[in-house]
Amino acid sequence: MKSTIVCFVALMCLSLVVTQVGAQETPPNIVGLLSMEPITDESCAAIWLPIPEGKAVTGVRWFNNDGMIAFPQILLASGEEELVVDLSETVEVATNVTGPAEAWGEFMFDQPYACQSEGLYCVFMMAGDADFGGPGVGAAFGFTEANHGQRGWLGGEEDTWTRIGGNYSLAIEPIIVDAEEGMQEMKSMPGNGVAVLATPQLAGAYPNPFNPQTVLEYSVPQEMGVKLSIYDVRGKLVRHLVSGQQSTGIHRVTWMGDDSDGRRMASGVYLAQFRAGAVNQSQRLLLVK
Repeated sequence: MKSTIVCFVALMCLSLVVTQVGAQETPPNIVGLLSMEPITDESCAAIWLPIPEGKAVTGVRWFNNDGMIAFPQILLASGEEELVVDLSETVEVATNVTGPAEAWGEFMFDQPYACQSEGLYCVFMMAGDADFGGPGVGAAFGFTEANHGQRGWLGGEEDTWTRIGGNYSLAIEPIIVDAEEGMQEMKSMPGNGVAVLATPQLAGAYPNPFNPQTVLEYSVPQEMGVKLSIYDVRGKLVRHLVSGQQSTGIHRVTWMGDDSDGRRMASGVYLAQFRAGAVNQSQRLLLVK
């Protein structure tokens, strides 16, 4: 069974729980959580870490979701940013890695690694009992706006991968040191020629906060069924905005802040739930009056 990408966007609250790690610069704001559904023992996230010339990577900082969840393996591999990593060429650098709940954590490799290319892939393997259940529950990574994090791929069963891109980047940062003679050096390897899935995406709502209306924009790479619905914070359906086949391209739909009977909703937080193909993505909306 192919894995479903689950993306929970919490623009108003998650940015408030970001904590600084060590003496680094202030980390970028976290705008949501990214995971897969279901999570199996083959599920993983492969994150591209750019390594400047003359430098090596000795560890990683990342925004972690659940402090009780352990990543059974962390792997490192050489490759190219635009190509899927070949998992058969990876080196194990850590096992049973955990992090704090809804905060930045870090782990150090067994030794620094330099590379012959412009960067390395860091692969977080996931455990089959780590299903994502929302903020603070299950294996998930924080993500940021596109220019403030790292890109990569989500992998799962059937040897397929989905590119992390669009408006978001994963909140994962390499810990860099000077490269020295005698350090382990990862050789450049070709990418893995496996199937890559095109991904539908909910781009966001604007304005947000809003009054009296907001426009939600989404895109689909091919004709497919789309469902876009509004829920209140208790999970009660407010109304369906889109339900049915949609053509390839970018689409926009306006929500007037009303329910299915046309009644105006009270001020507060609502959830836009977007489902298309293998993607399940959510975004918080704030109605103000």
